[in-house]
Amino acid sequence: MPTKLKTRCRHPGCPEISSGGYCATHRQDAWRTSARRRGTPAQRGYDAAWDRVAELRRRRDGELCQHCLAHGRLTICRTVDHVVPLHVRPDWRLCLGNTQVLCAACHQLKSLADAKRYGSSAETRLNPEQIEARKEALAMTAPPRADC
Repeated sequence: MPTKLKTRCRHPGCPEISSGGYCATHRQDAWRTSARRRGTPAQRGYDAAWDRVAELRRRRDGELCQHCLAHGRLTICRTVDHVVPLHVRPDWRLCLGNTQVLCAACHQLKSLADAKRYGSSAETRLNPEQIEARKEALAMTAPPRADC
């Protein structure tokens, strides 16, 4: 298999060449900067309580991607996703009925669709359709899946 082309380190002003995005000196700093910007997993709501809910969801869904399963494919995976995004309904963070197992490909597609529908968690200006979609999600009285 061919190796990746080496490029300059992404750190501003660094002349080093590496096969990854950052040289060995700046690789750790880049991760710290990203963690500072996004927050740690625990700060984003992925703590021990979430781990228990996620494990229960994996068991109930048989560790099978629910989108693939709906299309007749069996894909084993471990990623647990919030059906209604966390930034839209934070009160459903630990609600089992708002979770589903998705493979990486389906999770990426769903995340893009969610960002288009609801806007991202970082967006401050939403279009009228996104505002309406968020209102509809907030008006829901029960989570999307019945097993909450």
